[in-house]
Amino acid sequence: MSTNADDHASRLLIELTGMHCANCAGSISRELDRTKGVLEALVNFGTETANIRYDPAAVSPEGLIEAVKRAGYGVRLPSYSSKAGDEAADSEEKRRERWQLARVLLGVALCLPLLVGIFWEPLHVPWLMLVLSTVVVAFVGWPFFRGLVRELGHGSPGMDTLVALGAGTAFLFGAIRYLGGWPGPYYLDAPAMIVTLIGVGKYLEVHAKRRSGRALREILGLTAKEALLLGPDGSTTLIPLERIRVGDRLLVRAGAKVPADGMIEKGNSSVDESLLTGEPLPVYKTVGDTVVGGTVNGGGLLEVRVTEVGAESVLSRIAELVRRVQASKAPSQRLADRVAGIFVPVVLGLAAVVFGLWFWLGGSAEAALVYAVSVLVVACPCALGLATPMAVIVGTGLAAKRGVLFRDAATLEKAASIDTVVFDKTGTLTVGRPRLTAVRTFGVPGDEALALAAGLERGSSHPFAAAVLTSAEEKGVASVDFDAVEELAGAGLRGAFESDRVLLGQRSLLEKSGVDVSPGDGFEGEQLAAGAGLAYLASGGRLIAVLAVADELRPEAAESLTRLEALGLRIVLATGDREAPARAVAERLGIEEVHTGMDPAGKADLVRRLQADGGRVAMVGDGINDAVALTAADVGIALASGTEVAVESAGVTLVHGGIGAVARSLKLAKKTRGTIKGNLFWAFAYNIAMLPVAGLGLLSPVLAAGAMALSSLSVSLNALWLKRRAR
Repeated sequence: MSTNADDHASRLLIELTGMHCANCAGSISRELDRTKGVLEALVNFGTETANIRYDPAAVSPEGLIEAVKRAGYGVRLPSYSSKAGDEAADSEEKRRERWQLARVLLGVALCLPLLVGIFWEPLHVPWLMLVLSTVVVAFVGWPFFRGLVRELGHGSPGMDTLVALGAGTAFLFGAIRYLGGWPGPYYLDAPAMIVTLIGVGKYLEVHAKRRSGRALREILGLTAKEALLLGPDGSTTLIPLERIRVGDRLLVRAGAKVPADGMIEKGNSSVDESLLTGEPLPVYKTVGDTVVGGTVNGGGLLEVRVTEVGAESVLSRIAELVRRVQASKAPSQRLADRVAGIFVPVVLGLAAVVFGLWFWLGGSAEAALVYAVSVLVVACPCALGLATPMAVIVGTGLAAKRGVLFRDAATLEKAASIDTVVFDKTGTLTVGRPRLTAVRTFGVPGDEALALAAGLERGSSHPFAAAVLTSAEEKGVASVDFDAVEELAGAGLRGAFESDRVLLGQRSLLEKSGVDVSPGDGFEGEQLAAGAGLAYLASGGRLIAVLAVADELRPEAAESLTRLEALGLRIVLATGDREAPARAVAERLGIEEVHTGMDPAGKADLVRRLQADGGRVAMVGDGINDAVALTAADVGIALASGTEVAVESAGVTLVHGGIGAVARSLKLAKKTRGTIKGNLFWAFAYNIAMLPVAGLGLLSPVLAAGAMALSSLSVSLNALWLKRRAR
């Protein structure tokens, strides 16, 4: 790997199809590693993606795709359309999930009489067992047999190979004995139960994978669906988003979404950029300022020249960042891939050796086959497959009762070792809804000033207006009816009342109108230091009030941070807000480390820097602006009251209890991880102990299946014991 190649390296992220287990990821990785020009290939079975860093001078993207196809798998390039591509992918994933669920339900239904027949003689009918087992093995086990053909065809046996050979050999052995008129036992219950139990795990995998793609579709779905294209003569044409090109001039009306990234050429307005910053207060924009596709135009009419479209737009780049983070691998997943790659060939080799030795030592072919089948059945990784899911089911069930939803076992494992927690500010530590927190009046009663302000704001959708109107309603103050109200884009409001001109807005608006605002200087300094936003109210040419609006802290914020600090965790605040309000919140909560003015990529970079310093980082957020950081963190924690994008990007969702549930989630994760480790220990111990016993001929296939069932029962009971330990 040359330094020169690294300097000019490119990246390609592709979605993979046809993967069935961790060994599939290994097969693709090996094929890519053998391809000239590939510097690094991270193939993730969990997200079914390949994140490839390559030298474009040595290999093209088409060459990389061909390498994946040579390994026997399909490729689907990520779509940057908000509709067609992602909807097609979601439809295919739903179809796979429905088929997997149908197989599992059929398997469970047909295995019940087989299981009852083991203990109740009247139902232990060989021909019925053969029929039921045939249907289950053929239908439920079909994906494993298809995987067997693929894996052996590419010289990379995996879990599908082990399951298919174990279940298939046991089934054929029993079927041949019964159809040949040989006396029992026929072992027909074991293969049916094997494929059904493992099929349940496969269904859970498919379900989890489909959920992981929702965040990307939500991000891309934030864009407008159509745009008003301005012609040279000033005429407008409604066109679909896909037809927008760089250089086009678009007309963006008040209240509409900005269709694409661009620069304002005419007009001014307040633009809601909360999807990027998380901040509820709009940003004033005028000629020369940039706007981002998906943000919402407030009160003015804008003419925008398009600068970026498609994959180069801000929202698409955010989606790409989320994809890349999801395509990276956790250390535990790498270890699992290596173990799977070694375990399967060893078991296959051991079964072959057992058959050969017993046959060579003078045993019959039938006896040798029985012992080899015993090895395959007893080694079938049911206990290993159940070890983590059972602990996760119990752990996540307990967590749900306490207002915490974990996405998967990897999240539980990582959450148990967190040492740094990064918090977003607005909507996470604060309520996310500005409120009128203070009013300083000059020569008029407070209710009179509030009535005038509420009258001016009555028709506005600005968050400041909502704060004023809510306060007036709570205090029972009736708003004044103005003769006329004019919105001064980006500056404030002007109205006429009883021959007086009333102004409400920024300090600069009043100063330009000749109003002396100096009486409010002291109050302004206090409120700005506290992080509040201000509006100045003037009537008859003089200042009569200054109104302060601020976002309030969540009631549980202080106590939650105290509990986290008691656990020895490092607390960091990362926000897109300005320095003053961010520092004010940090001081009230006792947070020493504060990072302000951060966009989505900046928050993700901060998380990565903390990780590079050796930290295990949890990110707590609630908005789309937190999505990339939530996926970049070791554990992303989102409030359910936040955006769907944040919830789907995070590994942990706090359903109720707000951020007060963060400490509870991390403590429960530690206990659940302990259970997972215990389960894995006993599952491995079972395989290590039982494989020699089966190989020595001391275990028949029936007993092997029973031992396998006991190992599964042991990990299940250990998982259920978590309920007592986690009280």
